[in-house]
Amino acid sequence: QTKIVQRALTAAGKAVICKVACISLQECQEAMGGVGYMDEPDEPEHNISRLYRDTAANMTWEGTTNVLASEVVRHLLKDDNLEVFGVWIEDSVLSTLRDRELRTALTAAWTALRRKLREGRSDLGAALADGRQLMFSLAWVVSGSLLAHDAQRDGDAIATEVAHRWVLRGEGGVGEYAFPDVVHAASAAGPQPTQTSKDRLSWDCRLVWGVDLPAGAATGYRGPAARASGKPEQMMARL
Repeated sequence: QTKIVQRALTAAGKAVICKVACISLQECQEAMGGVGYMDEPDEPEHNISRLYRDTAANMTWEGTTNVLASEVVRHLLKDDNLEVFGVWIEDSVLSTLRDRELRTALTAAWTALRRKLREGRSDLGAALADGRQLMFSLAWVVSGSLLAHDAQRDGDAIATEVAHRWVLRGEGGVGEYAFPDVVHAASAAGPQPTQTSKDRLSWDCRLVWGVDLPAGAATGYRGPAARASGKPEQMMARL
């Protein structure tokens, strides 16, 4: 069982991590503006452009995304590998989750993905054509399961929020490459936790900075304000 699980996750992990890393670095480059775009050989810690280029090479080095997706699909559809993998994720991972919402959602997602994989046994060509979505969907389910386990290990509130966002709200980093019906099967498995916009902003601040959103924080929007005296509109900060 260990060999079957590790072979599937090694190929999927390499492909998904390299793909998502490029997206993350592109966001980092954009967030840093011109500094992120410029090649700064004298400041390697700020040389996001070089990191972005080097990371892009990883998507081809030691197996392209398509090659690794084919490896994952062929491996899981060989012999009884899918059943063995299923026993691991169902009995050793999902069944041990104490958060009922996360367990229900992830079980629904895995059921939907397993059904797609089983259908591939009758048409390997179609399964390989959908290889990327199958592989990224697998990574999404496994990642969500591990996030849920990490959250319940010590009851950390930040880890719990991350797990809920990934699983229950479909905000996982690989969701756009996964099958929508697999990701949405998780979010549609039960009632979703409600959260006001203000609460979400506070959680965003905790996730990034580790502190609550300061009272009276600026919105970052500057809009025109008309003057009663008839003077031209002036830009004023709205707090």
